[in-house]
Amino acid sequence: MLGAGEGALQIAGAFHSAQEPLFDEGLSAASGTLNVRYGVGAETDAAGEISVLQVQGQSAANTFPYVFSGRAGVKHELVHRVLSVTAGVGGGGSAGGGFFSPDAHSGHREHLDRPS
Repeated sequence: MLGAGEGALQIAGAFHSAQEPLFDEGLSAASGTLNVRYGVGAETDAAGEISVLQVQGQSAANTFPYVFSGRAGVKHELVHRVLSVTAGVGGGGSAGGGFFSPDAHSGHREHLDRPS
């Protein structure tokens, strides 16, 4: 978790490839993601993420080769370093259509100072 008023920025990129025997012509794609987090309180972070993926090569249907997605959400820590809840909304689109989806979940992890 970030402290109140603190921010974080993450930029990631990747190249994806699949070759024969799965795909006759091979398949490749490049993607990039920008993730921003901001501490809105001592135990609460707001986050936003945008991603783009470009499928490379010629498609048989000559479709638009990009996929776009985004998400905005909030994470709140209920018990320090043990239990948090997250909620947000995401959406995106491609030549195959669009999507929109809310999400919410809780998470926990074992205490790091637990004796062995």
